[in-house]
Amino acid sequence: NASGFTVTAPSTAIAGLSITGFPSHGIHFNGAGQSEVLRNWIGVRADGSMLGNGSMGIYVVNSSNNQLSQNVIGGSGFAGIYFFGGSNGNEVQQNRIGTNPSGTVAYDNIRGVGFEGSSSARPTGNAVSLNLISGNLDSGIRMDCGSLCGAINTHISNNTIGLSAADAPLPNGVGIQLLSSPGTVISDNTISG
Repeated sequence: NASGFTVTAPSTAIAGLSITGFPSHGIHFNGAGQSEVLRNWIGVRADGSMLGNGSMGIYVVNSSNNQLSQNVIGGSGFAGIYFFGGSNGNEVQQNRIGTNPSGTVAYDNIRGVGFEGSSSARPTGNAVSLNLISGNLDSGIRMDCGSLCGAINTHISNNTIGLSAADAPLPNGVGIQLLSSPGTVISDNTISG
């Protein structure tokens, strides 16, 4: 199935686009690293209405040291952002995940941000900070237990989870869900049901 972008080369920048309606993923990183995804509307049309992608908004597979910042990600058939396997040292900052661009209405993904290990590697040393993660049907953030279980040493800090940008209730199904994810540090978040 087609994705909006499939990135296999390092040091790629994807910025300022509306990426909607693809059968698979909005953006798929496969082995590429040191890239930037900045100020995109993923699953959101240029007029601000929702047209989600079929699976992940951003799918990061065995790809490290990427910066995912200031994006709006909604309407994904599975996760807004999903890290799989040896995806290490990535930063997820200042995104709106599961809402419209103004952060006031749910544009729900099934899951907001997810992490999963593979048979050969586990996501390690990733940071999720300063995001608005609300309105998602399942978990706002979830560490899945894959073949070798969940992520390692993930830092989750200073996020607003389950509220709108106006501090009104906009809950996820679960705020943060951890399955066998050692070294996770959760600090200074606002989490509401």
